[in-house]
Amino acid sequence: MTVEFGDRTVDSDGFVHGAWHLWIVMAAWRWETDDQVLAGSENDRTELKTALPGLNGDAFQRVHVDAVSLETVFEFTRSRLVTLPIYSRNQADLSLESWMLWTPDGSVIVADPDQGIVLREQAR
Repeated sequence: MTVEFGDRTVDSDGFVHGAWHLWIVMAAWRWETDDQVLAGSENDRTELKTALPGLNGDAFQRVHVDAVSLETVFEFTRSRLVTLPIYSRNQADLSLESWMLWTPDGSVIVADPDQGIVLREQAR
């Protein structure tokens, strides 16, 4: 799943991005409010298209990462996105990052099961 938030930018192909771009790769996730779970990683696309558009305009507030498990909570004004890594460590030659967050300056913050939270400086 990808989440775009922050000021809008348009890339050279005309695709609209947020200043921040979150890609959840090898993690289970759920999007919730104080009252309900809106969607989870195993919901089908039809359910996601119904449940998540109401979150447009929900401003990012802060993030909390558990240093041991890498369970992460991305908090927004009206909701939160909770991720739970599905691997405890990378497997053989596979790098199994739980999520990657591109920042406005092009750096990437990565939740890596072997290394923890890592900042990789690279262009978007």
